[in-house]
Amino acid sequence: KSGTGVITNDGTISDPTSPFEKSLQPIKEVKKVIYDVLPGRSFHETTPHGINGIDALKNINKDNKDIDCYLLQMGTNDAANIALGSTFTAEDRIKAVLENTGNSKVIWIAPQISKDATVQGYTPAAADVLNKALAQAEKDTPRLKIVSLPDKLKEAAGKVEGLPATPDEFFVDGIHYKGMEVTYWMSDLIADSLKVEQPKDKVGDEVKKTKPESEAPSAETATMEPGEN
Repeated sequence: KSGTGVITNDGTISDPTSPFEKSLQPIKEVKKVIYDVLPGRSFHETTPHGINGIDALKNINKDNKDIDCYLLQMGTNDAANIALGSTFTAEDRIKAVLENTGNSKVIWIAPQISKDATVQGYTPAAADVLNKALAQAEKDTPRLKIVSLPDKLKEAAGKVEGLPATPDEFFVDGIHYKGMEVTYWMSDLIADSLKVEQPKDKVGDEVKKTKPESEAPSAETATMEPGEN
């Protein structure tokens, strides 16, 4: 599914059929979610589907002020592009994201590519290159929190009713999610990340921990997803 929209905590959602919107709407701590989903998106490369991730961030920033937190579920296509020889390295892509999110918090769901993927460039090793760079950036950047999709898949596989027995089985082709149960689980992971995976908040040269969920102020969140390739 692709598109843009807004979800507010007063019960208003753009698309009642969207599992993504249904999962995010109940988060009372977040006043408004602005989302942008596009098939095949990466941060620098432009596809026939539309603008790249950096341009999408710029558009969100132009139309919305005082965004408290950005949530990104991107990187699969970036990992493949890097593996295929892109001049933009993993570090270049992370730097561009941080430059376009001001001093706001950033939650980034690191990608997983299964061993069953057959499209050129899409390999577990390619995802590992990006994920290692993300892990280092998290150490260097207090406002950045990485949520490891590979780790979350291992935790859920075979343990959550209705989900596949192994991480590789979550994907129909090594890249795209298989079935609505996995889609709903992924949407819930995004929502849970907003609630509990908050990074530290950097203000000037001081670093302070985010307030507990019960004390957290209402905030605007911008989220980006790649959609389906």
